[in-house]
Amino acid sequence: MTLKIRKGLLYDLYVRKGKTSEEISKILQCNKQTVLRYLHKHKIEIRPPRRRKGLGKISISKDLLYDLYYKQEKTQREVAKILGCNSKTISRRFIEYGFHGRPPERMRKKTSEGTSTKYVKVPVRHHPHRNYNGIVFQHRLVYEAYLNGVSYENWLRIIDEKSWSTDTRFLQSWEIIHHKNGIRDDNRLGNLELLPHNAQHVALERLLQENRKLKAIIESKDKIIDELRKTNTTKKCLRQWEKTKF
Repeated sequence: MTLKIRKGLLYDLYVRKGKTSEEISKILQCNKQTVLRYLHKHKIEIRPPRRRKGLGKISISKDLLYDLYYKQEKTQREVAKILGCNSKTISRRFIEYGFHGRPPERMRKKTSEGTSTKYVKVPVRHHPHRNYNGIVFQHRLVYEAYLNGVSYENWLRIIDEKSWSTDTRFLQSWEIIHHKNGIRDDNRLGNLELLPHNAQHVALERLLQENRKLKAIIESKDKIIDELRKTNTTKKCLRQWEKTKF
């Protein structure tokens, strides 16, 4: 049986009592998407995300955010978890307070693997190529600073103050910055390489992937040969094994 939600009941719960769509779904024992669909069907204006119940009450001081991110070197995701909000809220506060990401040499945390699958995002309010959330990838900012002959910190200041000239070099959307060691959050200048278009980047990534596979095969073969030598395997058997094709 299909659930039907009357307009009067939905208006009373959502508008007058200020319930969220999730709270209404629990009261009516239905899915949250069903509530949102009926809000749209009954032409009841849906509150913006920032004005929904609970989110507007989050108060994050500038000093606390600075301490967690810069002094304790927490990631934005970790800061959001500590403060009980989502990472988008933290990104908005960064833009409001004029904070930027940590310098490239301090971004990578020392781990056993030393790898990351995510790019470092930096909120920059006035960058001409920022996305709709006011975000630019840090590796692109680092390379732009290099192209313009300034330090990373000075480049962020120039963007904040909109003090660039007509000769200032910004990376175009089709230009790709490649990480030489494959670690996406290692944004040191020596690890970055400018490629003119994405096709070249894809070809390079495939070549590097094949090289990594071949290297793994060679290392595994050498390891087995070393083990055979330690067990005093006959030379004839060893020569046959070395000729084996993987």
